[in-house]
Amino acid sequence: MTPLPEPLVQCRVPATFSPSQLAFGEQCLLRAVLGSTRDLPTLTAHPAAALGSVFHKLLELAVRGEIPRTGTPGEDAERTLDRLLDAEDARLAAMRPGDPPRLREVFPPLMWRRKRRVVLDLAEKYLSGAVPRAATSSGGGARNARDLHQNGGWAEVQIEVPALRLWGRADMIQRTAGDVVIRDLKTGRVVTNDGDVLPHIERQMRLYGAMAHAVWPSAQVSLLVDHGVEREVGFAREHEADVLKWLSDVLARLPAESDVNAEDLATPGEACDGCAHRHICPAYRKLAFGFWRGEAPMRMPLDTWGEVMAINPRGALADLTLHDAAGRTVKVFGLAAFRVSSMQPGDPVWLFGLRTRDKRGGPASWRHPHNFFEVADDDPFARAWTLEVFASNSPMSATRSPG
Repeated sequence: MTPLPEPLVQCRVPATFSPSQLAFGEQCLLRAVLGSTRDLPTLTAHPAAALGSVFHKLLELAVRGEIPRTGTPGEDAERTLDRLLDAEDARLAAMRPGDPPRLREVFPPLMWRRKRRVVLDLAEKYLSGAVPRAATSSGGGARNARDLHQNGGWAEVQIEVPALRLWGRADMIQRTAGDVVIRDLKTGRVVTNDGDVLPHIERQMRLYGAMAHAVWPSAQVSLLVDHGVEREVGFAREHEADVLKWLSDVLARLPAESDVNAEDLATPGEACDGCAHRHICPAYRKLAFGFWRGEAPMRMPLDTWGEVMAINPRGALADLTLHDAAGRTVKVFGLAAFRVSSMQPGDPVWLFGLRTRDKRGGPASWRHPHNFFEVADDDPFARAWTLEVFASNSPMSATRSPG
């Protein structure tokens, strides 16, 4: 098994942040800092991230006029998407031999058809001319926001505003007369249980809006999130004033290029779910299991760690019983057999990125599961694609909750 990395002690605050990462600053400053820092170990990304990259590439080719035209706009977009999916599948297979993800099969069929239809419809609009495309966006034209001097549409546009310490890449920007529309294409969770755009996505979009106003001060800026349903994020004057005040307060706590104690910036809780660096976060590893008992006020990641109690091999899979760090007995079903081949009862083991069918409650009160799985026996689409398993030389008693 892979050795568990040591928890981070210090980190360096970057000079600039991406809006998508800084948007988590209110929930956890450490996540914002580490998400904008390179060369740190990260947990495995869900294949949805690779799918998002494919979708973005398709739109970029459509906007730049670089999709070969041999049929209708819809046919040409569909053919190009299939080619990009095949290429990405091949790349993932080379990186993850054995049983790599196939992007067309990561989501259940109905969800996949919806996601695919959304991006194809948008690409077709650009190819058919329903959305204006600037001449400079084709043939390797302008890609920096400050170079977009005319009306049209562009994909993957860099925006940098040093005065705000922000640097990002907008999925799509459209300019028409005095209007600027920033569109963000999402492939993951976008809304709350009440149907509202998630707070960190709303803040991310408003940070992009503030950046757009810094580049085009007189423009009317509109912000759209597209995940199959187009949702507008409000950006009136009061919204911009609020997000700029929030940005100033956060950056005041994060002096550029300063070295800070990682644990001082961490806030275990809501921001841990989806954090790619939680396995090296000192606060998460020290405190997360405190949320596993009883009920917690927020959803925590589907992770568990503890001492191996029993291993039950069953062909290519195996089931694992643990005494977890919160003092509970938990089971992990359907693990790939190679993951447990070197385990023995009493070994400490850490598992990040599992799945569960336990009822977890929510939205105000959450329960951590007692049962997890990597591969479901009865559903080929139910799989923990992000699972990583680590071994540790440290005794589990050093991180176990008393009692």
